[in-house]
Amino acid sequence: MTGAGGARDRRAPVPAEGAGAGGPGGGAGGAGGRSPLPGGGRVRWHRLRLQGFGPFREAVEFRFPDGLGHWVAPNESGKSTLVAGLVAILFGLPGSSDPSRYGQARYRHWGGAARFEGELEFTAVDGRRYRIQRDFATHRVRLVRLDPRGPVEEWAGTHNPAANRPAPGYEEAIRRLVGIGSRAVLLETFCLQQPLPAPAAADRQPGLAPEVQELLAGAGARSPAQALAALEEAIRALTRWTRELGVSGQNLRQDRAIEQVEQRIRQLEEAIARDREAADALEGVRRRRAEVAAQRQALEQRLERCRERHDAWAEWRRRVERYRDRLVQRRRIEQAVQRAAVLEAEVAALREEERRRWPGWEDWAGDDESGLAAALDRLLQVSQAAAALRDQLAVLERRRWQAAARVLWAAWCRYRFLDRALATLDRLGRRAPRLAAASADELERLRAAPRQEAELQRQAAALAGELRAREQALEALAEEGRALAATFAEVQRWTPEIAAAAAEAAALQEEIQRREHEAERRRAEMVQRRRLGRRVALAVAAAAGVAAATLGRAVEAPGWMLALAVGLAALGVGWLAWRGVAGAQRVAPAVEEGLRQRLEAVRARLGPWAHEAPARLRELEGRFREWQARQASLEERRRRETAARDDVRRRLEAVEASIEDLRRWVASFTGGAGAVDRVTTWWDAVCSLRRRLEEERTRLAAELWGVRSGPPPSADEVAELVLPETGPSWSAMARIVVAGDADPGGSASPADPREALGDGAPSGAWTVGRLVEQLSRWDAASWEEPAAEADRWRRLEEREAAWLQALEASWSPGGDPEPAAVPDGPPAVYEHLQRLEVEQAQEAEATARRAETLAQELASLTAQEAALRARCRALLEACGGDPIQAREQWQAYAAHRQRRREREGELKGVLGAWETPDTEALAVRLEQWRDACLVELRAIEDLAKRFPELPTGEDLDPAQAAHPLAGLEEERRGIEAAIRQADAELQHLTAQEAALLQQAPLNIAQAELELVALQARREALRDELDALVLAHRHLREALEEFHATYRQRLEDAASRYFARITGQPGRRVVLDARFRLSVREADGTPVVAEQLSQGTRDQLFWALRVAVADLLAGDVNLPFVLDDPFVHWDDRRLEEGRRIVTALAQDRQVVVLSHRPALAAWGQPVELAGALPATAQEVAVASAPSAPAGPTDAAGGGATREGEGEGS
Repeated sequence: MTGAGGARDRRAPVPAEGAGAGGPGGGAGGAGGRSPLPGGGRVRWHRLRLQGFGPFREAVEFRFPDGLGHWVAPNESGKSTLVAGLVAILFGLPGSSDPSRYGQARYRHWGGAARFEGELEFTAVDGRRYRIQRDFATHRVRLVRLDPRGPVEEWAGTHNPAANRPAPGYEEAIRRLVGIGSRAVLLETFCLQQPLPAPAAADRQPGLAPEVQELLAGAGARSPAQALAALEEAIRALTRWTRELGVSGQNLRQDRAIEQVEQRIRQLEEAIARDREAADALEGVRRRRAEVAAQRQALEQRLERCRERHDAWAEWRRRVERYRDRLVQRRRIEQAVQRAAVLEAEVAALREEERRRWPGWEDWAGDDESGLAAALDRLLQVSQAAAALRDQLAVLERRRWQAAARVLWAAWCRYRFLDRALATLDRLGRRAPRLAAASADELERLRAAPRQEAELQRQAAALAGELRAREQALEALAEEGRALAATFAEVQRWTPEIAAAAAEAAALQEEIQRREHEAERRRAEMVQRRRLGRRVALAVAAAAGVAAATLGRAVEAPGWMLALAVGLAALGVGWLAWRGVAGAQRVAPAVEEGLRQRLEAVRARLGPWAHEAPARLRELEGRFREWQARQASLEERRRRETAARDDVRRRLEAVEASIEDLRRWVASFTGGAGAVDRVTTWWDAVCSLRRRLEEERTRLAAELWGVRSGPPPSADEVAELVLPETGPSWSAMARIVVAGDADPGGSASPADPREALGDGAPSGAWTVGRLVEQLSRWDAASWEEPAAEADRWRRLEEREAAWLQALEASWSPGGDPEPAAVPDGPPAVYEHLQRLEVEQAQEAEATARRAETLAQELASLTAQEAALRARCRALLEACGGDPIQAREQWQAYAAHRQRRREREGELKGVLGAWETPDTEALAVRLEQWRDACLVELRAIEDLAKRFPELPTGEDLDPAQAAHPLAGLEEERRGIEAAIRQADAELQHLTAQEAALLQQAPLNIAQAELELVALQARREALRDELDALVLAHRHLREALEEFHATYRQRLEDAASRYFARITGQPGRRVVLDARFRLSVREADGTPVVAEQLSQGTRDQLFWALRVAVADLLAGDVNLPFVLDDPFVHWDDRRLEEGRRIVTALAQDRQVVVLSHRPALAAWGQPVELAGALPATAQEVAVASAPSAPAGPTDAAGGGATREGEGEGS
């Protein structure tokens, strides 16, 4: 594929290399192209139109303002696509079907736009305006110069950047008009994309791309690279050994002129010497052949001896390993024999003990050993369970009687307590006659009075606190005003006019310093280039002189003519080289006089601050602005606090008056009765308690005594009731107590209840009072611990009395009532009695059910015991019928027999491991292994007798053979290598002998004449090579010195910008010889870029880009396009970046693309027209109000992912 299909070039021919404004000499080869870069004017982008590119389905047009411009839009609006489209119009878009690679597949609109093209209008370095139109799909390009008299077509044709051959004329035209001929160089210098690129390879840190280095190397003049390349080419034509001469990194593969001459000389010398030495050589070859044959025979004998020793050592190691294995087996079987003997003795002893202690047990125990043991255990369990059940039945009868007695006593205590509590409440009610006469509304109002007063008190306290806080706030504001005046004392005499003058003076001083530094840099560069030009001129003149002298000798020119030719050639070529390298330099004036005049005028307005440093003026300006803002804020806060304080004071006085009125009304109603809330609360509690107690006594009278109508009887009246006249629950429990025995756990049950109560009265005469009196005696015959039982009930009565006493003391005469002392119901002791009554009734019932169940279980256990005794009759008879003793004896017998069986099993395992039936066979096996060990040991000793170097004895280790075997193996390989070497030498000597016998004779006289001529030719070529190498060395040293100077200038410029952005003076940017980038802190600490934060790394690369632009300002003045490089910048550093960008915009066009609204104040907006993506419609209209409204297209957002990362 070619890239020159149908190209038409109607402009003037491109000047030949060496012509132009820079004069003769080399260009910036490799920096985006192969021809020189023109110096000169300023490039400016005017208008960019894209259609079907990225998210822009329909045509969209961008118009860029001069100086500083911006386009602020949200993400996926097409900002990065704008940069990609501009670069693609200039340098083309390769055809590609892979969206992940740079090409048409990535940038063609997803929705299938009708056209895929772009157009760019710009002002070139020659000051003329041009337009480029490119169809990305077909690679058709048209370059037009917009002349005032009409468009002039400069170039038209097909330009495919991926073609095998470049399109003739187009790339040269772009390089001539823009100053850069490569997309990569443009993206590495003047287009800052997001994230900022940091060119890096696998073996180096981030730094400058090689193309940018070459561009910098040629900045300001013609590079001497072509002169150096010409010298290298001349040297390569003479010799292939360029690496030894320091000309290149490696030698050439093919011989050159000097090597070819030397090769012919060597051939002639060898031929002459060969014929003269043929006879001597033949005799020497034959003698050497005999010597080598004898040496080979001796080596064969040594090899045979070495192999025998090696085999002996290998056999010894094998025998020793077998001997050690059999020795281990012998020791293991010895241990097995010993263990078997011990186990056999233990089994015999256990059998004897078993026959002695348990004679005959093994015969009748049989195989039912586990069943008999289980029967014994079960018999013991059943016997013990039956005895326990009998004891439990006696305990249950006693517990039933006690539970019934506790039920009767608890019921009586409850009713007696209610009677006493109601009497206490009657006495308390007579202490508050006025409350009884109060109406319901008055009581409700009295109840609400404390809450109302508390609310008023709360409001008063809150207002008082707020008043104090307001007064303290006013005092704090006054103190803050005094502190503010002290803090900003140095700017209190400033006015807004002085602040504006300070900002302007700082900006002017910084601009003057920048321009002075730029002028100094250009002067230093001019001096450096002239020094380099002198060195290059001397080197090139020397080379030209040598070449002229060589040519003169070749044509046999006269001496005077030869000297004249050498001088003129050296002078002419040296002058041309000096002009090409040094060139004509233009140094701009250091500082414009207008800036100094403006600075003096501003200083006159500053007064005593006229000579402050720029940084100090900016600091004072900032402090003045801060002081003004803080002072205005302080005054506003003081005004608001004063108004709030007066309002709080008025509200506090009104609340205090309401509190006094409420207190007078409450005092007139209650008199001296104390706090009204306590009185009303106490009275409500007393009334509520009376109602609950009366309801409980009525319910209890119906339940216990059967009284369901009329007032409940008193406790004295209840004591006269006879038992049949009481309620059913009371009567049932009373019958249990009266009919029960004095010893409830006994077997006898009295027929007459009078015997249980210890009284001779008839049963019909039993009353409640009499029964209660009998129960209160707590007889020892009825209770396990009568004293403890009596003490328990006495403590309950004391708690009842304490509750009644506390209730009566809730309002002592002459004091204030205690509402908290009046409970809301019966005390906890009453509830305890109630629970106790229920629990004991349940206990009595449960005890009766449990006793019946236990009687049934006892009958079942008795039957089981009889059956188990019949089964274990023999064992029980041997142990006197005691099941416990029988079980112990049986357990001892079973454990003993188990130990015997374990020993027998272990003995069987030992014999089975060695596959022997008994211990005698195991002993035989031991003797066999001992014999095997002796056999191996004798074999080792026999081998040692043949080879005395082999070790002997019983304590042998196969590892002893490792070192000798390795040594013998190494010796064998050495001997075999020597034999192979001898064979090779014999073969070589045989061939050499045959060659000497067949060699043809040579004409020695003619060969010697040719040899003399070739030697003279070699000396002339060597003289020419020495001159060229000397010129190359001087020229290269001059280039290296120049490279070091421009790298230093780049470091200085980048360090100034980086220290200014980060606000850390003393920080330096460091570039090593390979332009790898790092940072050195003010204290000398080296820091690589990866150790910095993301934002600081972005600022470092950005500073380097701006420094590169400064160094290229005199040659390549392209616009800066900044695609959101400030993503990770904080506000302070972003403000410093704005100042730098503003300063850059004074000398070149700068376009800022970002999603941050704060950047909308940077310069003028980019004018937009056409269909934008949906996410950017509103922002585009807001940022470009003067642009003509274009049609909208909902399909314009078809491609939302943009080339090379859309992060804006």
